[in-house]
Amino acid sequence: MSTIVSCLDIVQIFCDVDDYCNHWENLWQQVLYAIALQVIVKVKLFLLIITKHFNLLKHFVLEILPLPKPLLAAL
Repeated sequence: MSTIVSCLDIVQIFCDVDDYCNHWENLWQQVLYAIALQVIVKVKLFLLIITKHFNLLKHFVLEILPLPKPLLAAL
């Protein structure tokens, strides 16, 4: 027995597959956006920590350590 697939059936199958792909593409983009936001927050926090530690180090070097004047000029 052979079955004949009409053109309308092929179009319907294509439309169903396209709807499925569009649905999952939207979900995947939302997941990627959420991951990107998490990465951005972590990078900002990391940069904040580095900046704070650099400022503390700079304060320590400039005000606490008794360095000669030529070394202070290099900072």
